[in-house]
Amino acid sequence: MVIFPFEVSWYKKRGVHVKYFGHPLIDLYKKQPFNNKRFCVGVFLGSRTQEIDKHAPVVRGVIKILEKNIKNVFFIIGSLKHNSKQIVESLSLQNNYRVVYDSFSAFDESNVAIVASGTATLECAITKTPFVVIYKTSFISWAITRFFVKIDFASIVNILAKKLLVEECLQNNCSVEKVAYHVLRLAKNNDKNINFDNVINQLGDGSAYKQMSRFLLSE
Repeated sequence: MVIFPFEVSWYKKRGVHVKYFGHPLIDLYKKQPFNNKRFCVGVFLGSRTQEIDKHAPVVRGVIKILEKNIKNVFFIIGSLKHNSKQIVESLSLQNNYRVVYDSFSAFDESNVAIVASGTATLECAITKTPFVVIYKTSFISWAITRFFVKIDFASIVNILAKKLLVEECLQNNCSVEKVAYHVLRLAKNNDKNINFDNVINQLGDGSAYKQMSRFLLSE
């Protein structure tokens, strides 16, 4: 069983038959309404220490720019419980933030978001929250990845969309100025016209767990 639709044809070409029932994240998402008077920016630096260390300096600079350009801006910090303190300290946040441990709740509460490339980008798209993708790694890791991985996009959202649906600020392009520019553009336009429907529709009808269970029991 696979969790992305394009994996079916990939395996088929190699003589392996797989089943796709949808992505389990669709099963888990239940929209939560929020009525915020403040403009909220979601911040997801990633879950690994190396990711946090690489992304924090950039996002810390972006936060300073946003605080100067968006009145009463508030930050929703998406984090795991064990590294939330590290993230808050690395971003030099004061009182205008809240840590949220549930990704979907954090994205539902956010007007726009800054999201490290990974599963969180898919969660953000499912909530239809406009966002910017960031990612930085070591020079060696980046060079190896670029040599072996030949795809047009880093974010699974853009891969599913087969186009640049959300901006990707990667490696050298992951700078304070570029990330801040794209976030402010989304904020200024209140950019709810990013159409995530095509991506979401590819992820199934919310019955992935049920169908997977039935398939396992029938085998």
